Amino acid sequence: MEIELKPEEISSIEKTINWILPGCQLFYRDTDADIDVYQSYPIGSIIRAGFFVDVTAKTAKPTKKVRYIIGSAHCAKLYEVAQDEDMKRWRLCTLHFNSYFKVIDVYEKGGVTQIFLLHIPYQSLPFFRAEHSFNFVQGISQINLVEVARKSLDAKLEMEVFPDTSEPDLLERMEMPIGIDNNGNPFSLNFAMPSEEIKPLSDAIRELGEDLDSINYPMDMA
Repeated sequence: MEIELKPEEISSIEKTINWILPGCQLFYRDTDADIDVYQSYPIGSIIRAGFFVDVTAKTAKPTKKVRYIIGSAHCAKLYEVAQDEDMKRWRLCTLHFNSYFKVIDVYEKGGVTQIFLLHIPYQSLPFFRAEHSFNFVQGISQINLVEVARKSLDAKLEMEVFPDTSEPDLLERMEMPIGIDNNGNPFSLNFAMPSEEIKPLSDAIRELGEDLDSINYPMDMA
């Protein structure tokens, strides 16, 4: 039986899809942090980054035992604007600390556990709490995103590690688990306001990631 949607619900879903899919790319973050993966990242759950998340757009074989593969259309590509040669070599990118993700898949192969996260907008959290919301997104995209993510790891396990992405300074930036605080607890899903100290950086990351659409802010801020 088809579910009849109200016009405002259709409009909301359209805005969500238009925020997620056009320009969506895959980004990577490797860590050896001590994580109970299946407890911290149950498939279908939603997490909030909680801190600025450094990732790379350049990768091959994982450098660590856990790999995050993140689908996002709103990741700030620092390497495109930075004067820092390390950032350019690393293809360094950053996700805002108020980034929300749906855990799509957990895949283990070759001693590596890969966690697939999809970047979703704040106002769509109620939609993505629904059991079959991701199936809807895959249907719209006409791509099996889980299969793409798994084949990515399969292929990269056959490669050599890129020397650039195995440098200690980059690995240190990517060590902390996404969505988990220093005590091993998940960050609150509450939208967090930036302090005055980090607001300039917060605004810059939003702008660089083309993340200014009102759908990614609370209604009273939109």
